[in-house]
Amino acid sequence: YIQKKQGKGSIVLDRNRFDFPISGLTSYKELQETQRIPSETIVHTLKETEVTKAMNEITGWEIGAPVWHLIRERKIDGEVVILDTDYLLKEIVPHLTPVQAQGSIYEYFENELSLTIDYEQKEITVEEVTDIVKTTMNINEIGRE
Repeated sequence: YIQKKQGKGSIVLDRNRFDFPISGLTSYKELQETQRIPSETIVHTLKETEVTKAMNEITGWEIGAPVWHLIRERKIDGEVVILDTDYLLKEIVPHLTPVQAQGSIYEYFENELSLTIDYEQKEITVEEVTDIVKTTMNINEIGRE
């Protein structure tokens, strides 16, 4: 990464690189183990909620159906680099604890719930950072005066 500041030149920012697959079915835990990523997962939110109209339009799930809302942060070398948000149908995942959510939910699905995961839908978005995300991910405004 290069940080440019007007009148001060450019600074090369030291960032370790990791390959994050965007296709295929790989859990974060598997990725962490295969690439030897020094990582920590912190569960911020694990609560029951209901499918909204907006969720229904994306997933096709019935409006009002009970779901788990899970938000986890992934830290690499102490820096928050990923903020995961998941919604899980309670009809399929009736119980979920913070300990299970902190580990691999894929492992939990397959080994404890005996579910088979055929595919996953990943959505990568680039959005303006909200104050909550700035605080959670400890983001400072780089390159802005």
